[in-house]
Amino acid sequence: MAKFSVGEANGIEVNSDRRNFMKVATVAGLAGAVAMAPVLAAAQQAEVKDPVAPSGLKPGAELDSRFPMTYETSVPETMKLAAQYMAALSRRDLGGLAELFHYPFVTYEGIDTVIVNSKDELIANPPPSLNTTAKGANKIRKGSYDILDKIELLCYTPVGAGVSLNFSRFDANGKKLQGVNGIYGMTNNDGKWGIEYMSTIFRPADQLHLSYDAEAFALRSIHDTYRDHDLGRKYNGLDPNYTTVPDMNPGKWGGVTVGSYSFNFVGRPGQSTMDSYKVKGVKSRLRVTEGGANPSPNPQAAANGDERFRSVSGGGVGKFFETLEWADSRIIAADMEKAHAVSGNNRFMEDGTLVNKGVYMVVLLYRNGRFTASDNGGGIFGRQMYQDRTNDLLPPEL
Repeated sequence: MAKFSVGEANGIEVNSDRRNFMKVATVAGLAGAVAMAPVLAAAQQAEVKDPVAPSGLKPGAELDSRFPMTYETSVPETMKLAAQYMAALSRRDLGGLAELFHYPFVTYEGIDTVIVNSKDELIANPPPSLNTTAKGANKIRKGSYDILDKIELLCYTPVGAGVSLNFSRFDANGKKLQGVNGIYGMTNNDGKWGIEYMSTIFRPADQLHLSYDAEAFALRSIHDTYRDHDLGRKYNGLDPNYTTVPDMNPGKWGGVTVGSYSFNFVGRPGQSTMDSYKVKGVKSRLRVTEGGANPSPNPQAAANGDERFRSVSGGGVGKFFETLEWADSRIIAADMEKAHAVSGNNRFMEDGTLVNKGVYMVVLLYRNGRFTASDNGGGIFGRQMYQDRTNDLLPPEL
């Protein structure tokens, strides 16, 4: 705020006369109150509040994307953060980057899962994709510069959104060095919007036309995982190969949840879809897990769990029959060791009636000779409930 004297602020010359001084003081006080009003109003508006269920959300239904509250704040906040991230990175401003994150956050560096726990930790030991210091392991050639190419919205909820961001990196003479794709998950934790999830793929400029068949193998991994996982629920333990899928996610993983549960709330008294969209007091949405050679679950226990899932997953539409992979699953970017994708699932009744559609973004890492699956909890940011038909007018209401 600019510093000024009372006389300068109000266009009144101040002298030693007490009467004139009191006039000036009175005017200054009123002017100050007027000047402070927007600041006080902004402070009041900054009070952290949880999202409130919108009119039209039916009992037992999930909050889906028909409601403007799912995007009217989260999408502009996320796009602003993405632009601020790109600007700080382009300026090689590590301090500026550090202000944009929640702590802890997850970043996938190559096939390594890196958890950064604090701002001080990021400044002292930045991971390669964020290392603007020109010291230690880094992806940034001295004198290079970046140009933003594209930002694409992939998923959104009232408390978070995920984007894909493409940029090109050039050396000081203007020769293109790399094409870069990043996926970034932004969340609202206790009233602050920040980046909580990220992954980057760096491709040398002369290799940008090559796919290494990585896109096909990564998408195949998504397809295979859905097939095994979804058939297990469809047949509810009739074939142990479907209900005892071994853990195929070795190593450490970080995932962030921004809302939608994996099933509806019909028949679950006391629980509400809005419980998953809380903001006030939420310090972190990051969940870190360790995968590996875990024993397969007990078939009977798996069957019992799926029976509970099946009993509520039809919502208010009808009896749940099967889950199928989201028809618009696609690979955003891939190289030999990592892929970025947007995926999800659709649920149906036996007659083909759609129950709901869910969406998330995901990183797949090439570990142990395969791209890891996208539906086993590792590397996921989301889930957005795109459409829950429990909220529609359904027979006999029609």
